[in-house]
Amino acid sequence: MFSRSVFLAGFLLCIGVGVAAGQPQYLAGTGHYYELVHPTGSPTTHSGNKADVQNRQFLGLQGHLATVTGDTENDFLASWLKRDRQTHAYRLGGIYTSGQWSWETGETWSYTNWASGEPSFSVPGDQELMMYGPHPEIGKWNDSQYGVAKTDWGYIIEYDVPEPATLSLLTIGGLALIRRWK
Repeated sequence: MFSRSVFLAGFLLCIGVGVAAGQPQYLAGTGHYYELVHPTGSPTTHSGNKADVQNRQFLGLQGHLATVTGDTENDFLASWLKRDRQTHAYRLGGIYTSGQWSWETGETWSYTNWASGEPSFSVPGDQELMMYGPHPEIGKWNDSQYGVAKTDWGYIIEYDVPEPATLSLLTIGGLALIRRWK
């Protein structure tokens, strides 16, 4: 059921109003929202985090493990992780298979921000991507063996906001629904 609060949230999303601390944060440079998910103390894997992401939504948007495609996005996340200080590592949506890195979303892999000596491929085979939280190289990336459960890693969800034309149509549709209620 469509409520007025959902419409208001959608309207605020359209005009770019920020959200409260602890909630997903908006980055105007990408037009996307990002959410930090802290570790629970239970072992989690990359595929387990991916499955959790598929069960989450923000303002009706489906998320995915974050892709980082430039300095603006990386610096935004690093700054947030520096303030957050919850855990030393966060999973991203990058994987290494068949001899190359790629984003699980299919976005082009053209930007990297590796920590010193990384990727190290210290364990042969498929790798997953993580970003350091509070650490001497905060915001830098590291590789880790894919599929290994970690109890102390969080992950970052990225919510892609529809293109402005789509948002305009959603807003017009929402306004039409409100008129019908009156």
